Amino acid sequence: MYLTTKDLQQLVKVDKSTIYRMAEDGRLPAIKIGRQWRFRDEDIRRWLDEPGSPRGPESSMSSSEGSLISRHLVELFADLYGVMVVVTDINGHPLIDVVNPCGFFASLLDLPDLTTRCATEWAGLAEHPDLTPTWQESRFGFSCARAFLRSSNQLVGMVIAGGVRSSATPDAEAIERLATDLGIETSRLVHHHTEMYELDESRKAETARGLATLATHLSDLQSNPRQRSEK
Repeated sequence: MYLTTKDLQQLVKVDKSTIYRMAEDGRLPAIKIGRQWRFRDEDIRRWLDEPGSPRGPESSMSSSEGSLISRHLVELFADLYGVMVVVTDINGHPLIDVVNPCGFFASLLDLPDLTTRCATEWAGLAEHPDLTPTWQESRFGFSCARAFLRSSNQLVGMVIAGGVRSSATPDAEAIERLATDLGIETSRLVHHHTEMYELDESRKAETARGLATLATHLSDLQSNPRQRSEK
């Protein structure tokens, strides 16, 4: 028996675009028939019982009443601090689309393998030894900071702020290397490379503290969605 996308939306309480994205990058067991995704019932039931799935015991972004509130909190944070934000699982796979992308990142959204490249970059942030948010240089030439999402005593995901201009201006050689790596014209990067968010050191420190607070709220919402929604 096959489930439709609509069936799956009702099961895991996420939108259609998230289901398609999870199917495309292999996080969701799926079969493509023509242009339509189909999901074997037994595969989905087994997947839902696995740790880290939307209903598994280690999930940070479970199918919960707090999901919509979580999204609104992320959007509010991105607007308030002037950064782009994404929420991922502990392996760097995005759980939502990037919120408030800087112009430079937005110019790359048409690259077919951008999600895979970003997931690799974001996974690396989980390996940083400092548990508190610290700004780090990304392969794209801007700074990012991450805070962990927790479930009980486990680290199960991350909320990542980025798109912030680095203190060091990349030279022409660095931009050319990035363009070659991405498979695009150097002129395209040069044209958009100035379109990043500007934060001074004081604002970056404030944003890092706010990111830690956001992670606490998101973790709490996912762990206690009903209790939070009633407050």
